[in-house]
Amino acid sequence: MASIRDIEELGSLGKEIGICPYYASRSAIKPSEIVTLPYPLLLQKSAREALGINLKGHVVIIDEAHNLMDAISGIHGISVTLAQLKRSRSQLGMYLQKFRNKLMGKNRVYVAQVVRVLDSLSGYLEGKAGQKVCRAEFLALHYLNAMLAIGRHS
Repeated sequence: MASIRDIEELGSLGKEIGICPYYASRSAIKPSEIVTLPYPLLLQKSAREALGINLKGHVVIIDEAHNLMDAISGIHGISVTLAQLKRSRSQLGMYLQKFRNKLMGKNRVYVAQVVRVLDSLSGYLEGKAGQKVCRAEFLALHYLNAMLAIGRHS
């Protein structure tokens, strides 16, 4: 690892000495002055932590930054079908009926909020002629996850 190698060279070297070039190159990250990596490894905290990359106090240069928003959307977005939304809404309705009297006031409010979000997304998709998949972006998912997490810890 004393010289700079591209991905093809690392692959050939790995085959030559019989090791996985990905895992072998990970140990070279800490002492390196320059590290190049794809967007997902830079943007996901868990990936950075697994690689031992700390961005604090370092310069980050993003090549082809016009692709950054698509990369973020690809990492933090999911596709949800109308059928999945309806099934989730049905299951949440059954949960609410079963545990309505056992839920504390604010937990009941959180569940009702999730029900409204699911109803809104379903209504939107039903209004779209022939559209069956909705791209749920990070903020909407983060909001739902936060509400569910608060409900679990209350």
